[in-house]
Amino acid sequence: MKFAYLSSPGSFGLFTVCRNLRAGLAPLGVELRWIGHGTWAKRAAEDPLFADERSRGEVVGANSEDFDHLGKLLVSHLVDQAYDGVFVSPPQDACQMNIVRYLPAHVTRILVGQSNAIGVFPPLRGLRDYVHAAVGVAPGVRNGLVKYGKIDPARTTVIGNAVSLTPYESLPPRTPSTTLRLLSFGRIEERQKGVFWLPQILSLLSDIDVHLTIGGDGLHLNELKARCAPLGDRVTFLGLVPTAQIPALIASHDVFVLPSRYEGLPSALIESMAGGCVPVASRIEGVTDYVIRDNENGRLFDIGDVATAAAMIRSLAEDRASLARLSAAAAKEVRERFSAAVMGQSYFDLIQNVRANPPALAKPLPLEQWAYPASFRPGLGRWMPRSLKTVIRSLLRR
Repeated sequence: MKFAYLSSPGSFGLFTVCRNLRAGLAPLGVELRWIGHGTWAKRAAEDPLFADERSRGEVVGANSEDFDHLGKLLVSHLVDQAYDGVFVSPPQDACQMNIVRYLPAHVTRILVGQSNAIGVFPPLRGLRDYVHAAVGVAPGVRNGLVKYGKIDPARTTVIGNAVSLTPYESLPPRTPSTTLRLLSFGRIEERQKGVFWLPQILSLLSDIDVHLTIGGDGLHLNELKARCAPLGDRVTFLGLVPTAQIPALIASHDVFVLPSRYEGLPSALIESMAGGCVPVASRIEGVTDYVIRDNENGRLFDIGDVATAAAMIRSLAEDRASLARLSAAAAKEVRERFSAAVMGQSYFDLIQNVRANPPALAKPLPLEQWAYPASFRPGLGRWMPRSLKTVIRSLLRR
């Protein structure tokens, strides 16, 4: 079988999921290829950093920035190249998600929710009758698919994101350090990732020997650098970290700090735990607590509670036996539950099931009548201040 994964090469989490799922499905006889679209995908595919990915996917409409045109091209490409199925991963751009309404009945369509942000789910109401299955990468995401996306619970399941364990199995033993080495890597963005809490946490640890390494790029990189400037050489910025270097980076640090407000199931969290880096993360119901059991394989603090986060890190600095215990438990958790092999088998079973027992779907729409469902129209949320959105999210999740 040949499946498409709508994404282009990049250092962001969505493409990391693609790579790991590809590794998990390959031994089961499923070829997974990435498909990007437009001029931005062309630039990504031409980036020397991702040269090894060029033979594993393709760019559609490389010279276009017309989303309607690109959506039609994606549908035609999947049919012409005889793809058996496609993974669509909201939140994505509208044309990528909309293709499920136009693909012929024989193409298996699996929607994979990658975020628990409430605003992601209502647009999916216009797609729910055109997908064979909907996957939440954590229970909190699946709940959102059902509650806010109004997707039939019988058509939903949970399959966690995962990591290929091979690069982590050959890592050398950790080198002890008197300095507690903190790590944060991924997309540097405040609204979701809460990165401006990082310097606040570190400032509360000024009396102990800790160092924070920040890897990645994003919208708020320069602002984060400015906020970290008073901390001097206690913070190091690496920029983008090539995929092949991530396991070694993790192995050279002790604690992974994740202060996010909301997530799907972050690949950086799974990768860090695979390498024995102890997670100290925001407690996001149905997401981080799906992976982390507090004080068993990591630590959890309430969103925005920088004082508690700092206290947890301080405790690990002072109690290295607990640090070692949590490190071993974190790596064990990923080996048993979040390996690429486990994820691949789960998706393979799902594919086999929906192909053998396909649910009743709406009739595919004619491509020449390309249009977007009413659920894609922007709602009132786009005009709300972030503080109000935070309050509403908290109330809705109770």
